[in-house]
Amino acid sequence: MTSRLPPFVLTDSYKLSHAALYPPSRAMSAYGAFRASFRRDPKDSRILFYGMRYLIEEYLNRRWTLEDLALSEAFFSTHNSNFSPFPFDNSLFKRFIEENDGYFPVTLRALPEGTVVYPGTPVFTITAEEPYAALVTFLESLLSLIWYPTTVATLSRRCRDTIQVAFDASVDEGADHPIKKLRDFWFKRVYFNRASYSRRFSSSG
Repeated sequence: MTSRLPPFVLTDSYKLSHAALYPPSRAMSAYGAFRASFRRDPKDSRILFYGMRYLIEEYLNRRWTLEDLALSEAFFSTHNSNFSPFPFDNSLFKRFIEENDGYFPVTLRALPEGTVVYPGTPVFTITAEEPYAALVTFLESLLSLIWYPTTVATLSRRCRDTIQVAFDASVDEGADHPIKKLRDFWFKRVYFNRASYSRRFSSSG
């Protein structure tokens, strides 16, 4: 038995129906971009893109298995209203497992970790070719998790910049590096910002 959630359930439920809705196509692409930065500082809308490597290594480079698929089918069998089955066409998922040794058949391109961008700048694109083109937006929900580490990195960068200004104005030469003055409690600080910031991330096919 797997010790982790099967990756097929790590998406918005309606994404499972996309494969049945799209017309036949040779290839399909989608992208992700941040719609806006923090409202508390309208003069600085820069965003520090960070965390895609973790998502790639944890999920896209993970070997998806028929066991994962079977567990997902059990989950979706009662996922609809009144615990009825949720439409889940597993044929494409089963096909890529068998034909691609379990690795999701997409091409992902992303900006380098630590790139500073402005709202509206695409930070990643995903492309899939036939016969798997219809699966491209299935990954949108999972890749949208990039907002969390990006929020941490962006907040940390702003704190660091604020500390640097005060450091330069008040600290004697030869003192500890200003980065040592940053005490970064990631989760607690991001928690109060995540609801508003997550709504500002978008992905589009």
